[in-house]
Amino acid sequence: MISYEQLLEQVNLNCHINNASAFEMVVLSPISWTKKYTAKKIFFSYRWTCVDSYVDSSEKCTEAERLLSKLPKGISYVKNTTITTPLPEKVEPYHTVYEWYSTTYTVIVSEEYSKSIVQKNRDNQVVIATVFDKRTLQEADNFKNIVLNSHTEILDPLFTRGLQPYGCLTNTGFTDYDHGYSFQTIGMKPLFGEAQRLGLAIALSNYGTPHLKSGQFYYISRFNADAIDIRIRDRASKKDVLKDW
Repeated sequence: MISYEQLLEQVNLNCHINNASAFEMVVLSPISWTKKYTAKKIFFSYRWTCVDSYVDSSEKCTEAERLLSKLPKGISYVKNTTITTPLPEKVEPYHTVYEWYSTTYTVIVSEEYSKSIVQKNRDNQVVIATVFDKRTLQEADNFKNIVLNSHTEILDPLFTRGLQPYGCLTNTGFTDYDHGYSFQTIGMKPLFGEAQRLGLAIALSNYGTPHLKSGQFYYISRFNADAIDIRIRDRASKKDVLKDW
């Protein structure tokens, strides 16, 4: 199961995609669980009788609801359970069967919350998704300035042959784990640490903003402990709000 930080990042990304509007989205993976039935004789016939249910004791459901209950004010959730494999219509004496269920969770994000997230990046085509600590952000900003002021010659090759095909930035270059574009190609040493990865990601995103289409933005997030992900996202068109007479 994803962490709380990843869940909130997912919600916040969709605030930008939905252009500060209210929205709903299914989060987390569907959770499967079962009820166990046996054929019980009642008078002159047999009926399926539940002898055990795993829904209440499901650690996954409990963890999901604990996670969702921590979301900020302005975000609520609903739980929906459906039967994926029903009981057989014909009851077989002495048989044991299982009825399968699937539980999904949908978060409901208010317009107030969605606006608050987007306003933090108003008129900004580069959105930093992950909540980095202040020291990392400051060091990243310093490194971004070093890149933009002292190494402008590397921006175009990194943008055209690194960022655009791959988008996953590591200490040694861009990678899709099968191929990649190494910093050695442009005569640069490896980066050192997350702050430098983040700073270079911001510098390259700023460099690439003139190439964005209307409604697009760069979205920067922590891919894992050793990589930064840079993606182009599209904002939805703002819906017209009809006035009352």
